[in-house]
Amino acid sequence: SEALNLETALDVILAYTAWGGVPRYWELMAESGLPLDRAVDQLVLHPMGPLHEEPERLLLEELPPAVALRPILDGIGLGAHRVSEIAARIGGPATSLSRPLQRLMELGLIQRDIPFDAPSASAKRSLYKIADPFCRMWFRVVAPNRGFLADAPARARERLWREAKPGLVSAVWEDLCRQWVSSAGTAQHAALKDKGDFETARRFWHREGPEWDVVSQTLDERVVLIGEVKWSESPVEPSKLRSLAKALLKKGIPPIKGLRDKELCHVVFVPEVTQDAPGEIDGVHVVTGNQVLSHER
Repeated sequence: SEALNLETALDVILAYTAWGGVPRYWELMAESGLPLDRAVDQLVLHPMGPLHEEPERLLLEELPPAVALRPILDGIGLGAHRVSEIAARIGGPATSLSRPLQRLMELGLIQRDIPFDAPSASAKRSLYKIADPFCRMWFRVVAPNRGFLADAPARARERLWREAKPGLVSAVWEDLCRQWVSSAGTAQHAALKDKGDFETARRFWHREGPEWDVVSQTLDERVVLIGEVKWSESPVEPSKLRSLAKALLKKGIPPIKGLRDKELCHVVFVPEVTQDAPGEIDGVHVVTGNQVLSHER
């Protein structure tokens, strides 16, 4: 927010979705003097943009070069997150992906998501995603459309970004909310600070059942936080908060042994609320983008 002179949490989250955490990208954005959508087009989507080939350059700079791993990143960028799905995308056996995936994690290019109830060493239910928001955007928007972008007009290029933006920003907002819980952000929240210190927050999913965006428990395993993350580019009104709270409570709790015996703390995360929105609704706490982004990590 300071580097790009952004005042609202909404603008910060949108900018972070496009540029990630690399100051050089922020500098290019600031120097362009353009609004976000046009800056993404001129810096990234335009064939002559300075960041149009950025991830390819990063792969070449690794020692040894990691260009051979590019097909895996292409597959993940297009929505293949399970090992079997990635293997199908690249046309190879799933058994051959262990080492390439491990190297990509060591390079910080991908992350492995493990469900809340799974051991950290478990890979059976793992999902893989591109770690950096900028690279995630590049492999979603630029990589599969290089031929189209070569001679497409600016309006058509920007349309690709705008179509992909809701999904990309929703994923980034979820990541930030889990980081907030994991890095003791609850200690600065008036209603959550007395619950205790929480472990690393994760998602929970199991087969075809419902998913929970944020699940964590305190270090003493006394309290479990269950969160729903909702992205909206406009402030969320009380009626919408009530609907979100109702849906979260109706979903119940993850089917994990022993969870019902603990104190449950339900939280809805939204980037911004209207002035008349309450901090708690139907027993569900509301956490906003300002609270998430103002936390000192």
